[in-house]
Amino acid sequence: MHVALGPRGNDIVLNAKLAHVSAEEAYTSLTTPVFGAGVVYDCPNHMLMQQKKFVKYGMTTEAFRSYVPLIVEEVMQYLETSPNFGKDRMSGVADAMITSPQITIFTASRTLQGPEVRKHFDASFAKLYKDLDNGYMNLFIWWQLTWQFHACEFLVSQDSFAGEFQERLRAEEIGEHL
Repeated sequence: MHVALGPRGNDIVLNAKLAHVSAEEAYTSLTTPVFGAGVVYDCPNHMLMQQKKFVKYGMTTEAFRSYVPLIVEEVMQYLETSPNFGKDRMSGVADAMITSPQITIFTASRTLQGPEVRKHFDASFAKLYKDLDNGYMNLFIWWQLTWQFHACEFLVSQDSFAGEFQERLRAEEIGEHL
């Protein structure tokens, strides 16, 4: 497998002719166990193209610049309201394995999916995110016995995320704002 980096490299990958590359073939064994069947690379090509457009425009330099104030706002709000920190707590110790996923889910959902999605996420989603992320462990993908150790948390997380996003999509289709 080859990797190209930078804006020109991204252009090569994101705009490659389907006859020359097969992202589905390369990634479906990695993404299907994590996201489920019919999502990401385990979907018809026209859906994959829509997903690539989202990524392509959401990851530009201009987009990243617009995310900075949103990230700062999310982190400051987290530091002021989280029981791990709090408004009057100026020093101390916090568990990075708890706080990092929380900050990540809050900033990523706010910047990449918008305030409409972000407002539905709380600290419990960080636990789901962590369990879902555990699905990317190499042993989980390549050695099916590992499934037994992570299956329960992983499947609960996958179902929760899928339900949340399906609800958002249904609301958007009928023009509701949740």
